[in-house]
Amino acid sequence: MPAKRKLSDQLVELQKVYTDLQAQLTAIERSDDYQKAASLLAADPGARANKKKFTAAVSSAYDTCVALKNQMASVSANIAQLEMAMEQPALKVLVSDKSGRVMERPFKDLDYVNDSWVNKAGKEHKALKRENRELNQIYHAFQKVNRSLEDERGARRDDAPPEQMEELEKATNDAITDGENLLTDLNMRLRKAM
Repeated sequence: MPAKRKLSDQLVELQKVYTDLQAQLTAIERSDDYQKAASLLAADPGARANKKKFTAAVSSAYDTCVALKNQMASVSANIAQLEMAMEQPALKVLVSDKSGRVMERPFKDLDYVNDSWVNKAGKEHKALKRENRELNQIYHAFQKVNRSLEDERGARRDDAPPEQMEELEKATNDAITDGENLLTDLNMRLRKAM
């Protein structure tokens, strides 16, 4: 899946489209002075033969103006949406690799995950952010427990029976695996929400 384009790149493209549309609209409005042309046709009996053509041309030009204005309104709305999106902070996603080390940028296509894109439903987005925070806390708690257990295991390695050491190690590994599974599930949900 290709990485999403930067918001700033999309914004520049849309602004160029808007400028082009504005230029086209201005050209049409300046070149077609409908009232003056209609007066000339009415005053010149010889020009009446072309009245049908003139009416069709004016109608076509008017339709073009309306279509351009609609396009410009749509482009303006997209530009405003992108500008709002750029002002909001990007959503941070915490992921760990198999060794438990936190990865800074695990997915290229999450580089530009932004609140406005994920926020198709505001409540869902807030819930996901809250869940992300909670899961990060759980993950760090698991990591802390793991470090404590590692220290304790090292201190008791010589005098603890092998069966007890195996149970301790299994409990530690299960806790870390559960935390990583929760984070993986959250990341899948975030990617689907984009």
